[in-house]
Amino acid sequence: MQSRTLAEHAYQAVWRTLGPAVQAGLWSRGGPAADRLAERRGRTAQARPEGPLLVLHAAGRGETTAARALAQGLREVGYEGTLLLTTSSPRSAPHSDPALLHQYVPLDDRRFVARFLEHWRPDAVAIVAADLWPNFVGEAARRGIPLALCSAAVSERTARRWSGVARPLGKAMFPRFDAAMAVDDEHAARLVELGAPGADPLGCLKTAAPSLPVDRALVQQLRRASAGRLIVAVACTHADTEGAVLDAICRPDRLTLIAPRYPDRWTGGPTVPRRSRSGLPGIGQDRWLCDTYGELGSLYAAADVVVLGGAFADHGGHNPAEPARFGKPVVTGPDMRANARTASELRDVGALVQVETLQGLGDAVDRLAADRDDRARRGDAATTLSEAWSERRRTAARRLLSLT
Repeated sequence: MQSRTLAEHAYQAVWRTLGPAVQAGLWSRGGPAADRLAERRGRTAQARPEGPLLVLHAAGRGETTAARALAQGLREVGYEGTLLLTTSSPRSAPHSDPALLHQYVPLDDRRFVARFLEHWRPDAVAIVAADLWPNFVGEAARRGIPLALCSAAVSERTARRWSGVARPLGKAMFPRFDAAMAVDDEHAARLVELGAPGADPLGCLKTAAPSLPVDRALVQQLRRASAGRLIVAVACTHADTEGAVLDAICRPDRLTLIAPRYPDRWTGGPTVPRRSRSGLPGIGQDRWLCDTYGELGSLYAAADVVVLGGAFADHGGHNPAEPARFGKPVVTGPDMRANARTASELRDVGALVQVETLQGLGDAVDRLAADRDDRARRGDAATTLSEAWSERRRTAARRLLSLT
């Protein structure tokens, strides 16, 4: 068993001192429900299933999307064991997903981590992105549990911290990983500098997530309501630009399906028919508000063109891989910094049109509306790239399984 460094002993002493305050804070910051708070101390009422078990750890919602992609890849390559997803907050926990067990990750007190590992006895642990906790990594390595970083992203700021003030901890932690799969060359190089062995740029797993669920009956109903008109799905709009976006693209000869990011903050007008009130758009209506959750995949499936919101103001854009997986051309605005890598991949193959202004948005949608062949070419490019993304999740899964 590997020995602990002086830095690790000091780190644990900090946890022993501050741990009670951290636990108390969970009650007041929207942490796990009271009946599951013990999971943050490594305790659980859930029995470990028999057979193989892999832990997939994700911090936030974006990382959970990537973890679910990895889970899908594992199933596709034949893994039949248990998949345990750990997260740190309720917002990133999976809901109604029978394919995954869920637990809250233990706080990084060595006692809590040991309790968690001894109960679940994982065959390997995959940490998605870079939610790194020295005690968790160290205790897993000391038990001979293989460790992998998947879809790993280490910013310059994070790298400076691990090579600066936290260098003693980072020097002990990063070499303990058995595999590291980074989102690109830049992040792979940082991981190598920090000591992660064999880091390579496999790519981002968020883009490899399974397609959103689709209600085929709803898709057919929306297409009938369009009466042969072009269908434009406008997704993830924000209150500060909703009215302007709709003014730029809505036309009487189109059916515009609107799915705001936050339906309760809708500002696009009180007279727009709503899913929650009127059910479906009527024949001849040119816009319809989907103010319910869980139906975005059906809107993408029904649409001919997708407009992705959140990119015409200071929001950073939203994930363009989701509509691209439906083989649809995507139009969005200039601010895609939160999904820059994915936007670049789609733009390079012609599947995404990125415009600078709302006037440009209207012009781009008009051009796509007028050119069926161009829509088909861009949609085919989106499908081809999505298939490559799917192979990425299978590659990551094979590499993880090779460690067990």
